[in-house]
Amino acid sequence: MARIALVFVFAFLATTGCSDDKNPVREYGSTLTGAVKKAEKAKTVADLVTIKAEIMRYKAESGEYPPNLQALKMKDLYPNLYTYDPETGEVALTQ
Repeated sequence: MARIALVFVFAFLATTGCSDDKNPVREYGSTLTGAVKKAEKAKTVADLVTIKAEIMRYKAESGEYPPNLQALKMKDLYPNLYTYDPETGEVALTQ
């Protein structure tokens, strides 16, 4: 919530700030927004690696791939972000 408020403050300052091309507030806001997007993408990729490891652990314990991602019983798993093939155990980000 604080992150959203901070982005709104910077957006307001960027639109009402200096009129020259090198507006430091606008540049800082763009940098901040870009950093947030990169962090979200890195988390998604890290989650994908974790899911793949859990699929392999499930297979090692049961001898077969899980029927779906919910069978992994992982906290904070958003199955709609991923595609999963229970025949091969392949998981990927949804495009």
